[in-house]
Amino acid sequence: MHKNRLTLVLVFAGAFAGCSNDHSEIETLQKRERQRELHAIERTKDVDEQLKLVKRELDIGSPRRAVEMSRALLLQHPSNEDALVIAARAQAADGDEIGAAQVLQSISSDNIDRMALWTLQASRWLVRSGQYAAAIDTLRRFVDQHPEQSRVRRQLAVLLNQSGLRLEAAKHLYWLLKTKGLSEKELFALISLRKALIDPALPAPSVQSLAPALLSRAMNLHDNGQLNEALLLADSLSQEHPDNPN
Repeated sequence: MHKNRLTLVLVFAGAFAGCSNDHSEIETLQKRERQRELHAIERTKDVDEQLKLVKRELDIGSPRRAVEMSRALLLQHPSNEDALVIAARAQAADGDEIGAAQVLQSISSDNIDRMALWTLQASRWLVRSGQYAAAIDTLRRFVDQHPEQSRVRRQLAVLLNQSGLRLEAAKHLYWLLKTKGLSEKELFALISLRKALIDPALPAPSVQSLAPALLSRAMNLHDNGQLNEALLLADSLSQEHPDNPN
């Protein structure tokens, strides 16, 4: 009986050792594959081929490897717009959307339409990361430099309304009204400045102190018939900021 047990123990031990060895071999193979791909990027001089290698890693759901490969690519082509864009995509896919937005913001291009797209994407990543102020500043700077870019101006108005900065948002909506036209929702926001306009599809701004966003939220709750919730929020604001006339 003891002999049989000893045999079973040895068999299981051998099986576990085999599994451990297999796992170690897989990790070694994966490491070699990563090194091979990085060497492939270093060897090839064709930027398009290098970009395809990084994109393939993103497509198959390997953002960490895409980040490593995009870094190797940027060492060779630090000013290449497409390399910077795919590096930002890889960084965002790997969970660092704030860093990815910073990469996009670092790109300088003569193609204003492309710059507009990158600015919009950077603002989306910042909003998803809870960085409303940074997103608004990013859009503001772009609109100041390129006032004709209506898509960026429109998104700026959305974020300003979401943050409770209704009067500033109205200035941009009025510009759009005169040049490009407004949607029904945007027109309502322009003519009804008292009513808070909050898009529930967007993350709520994170507010540490009294700000228009909190007042807008309370007003929005009131106008939607959620009187108890509005009263609780307004009461908490008045207790925290007793000297504020708003």
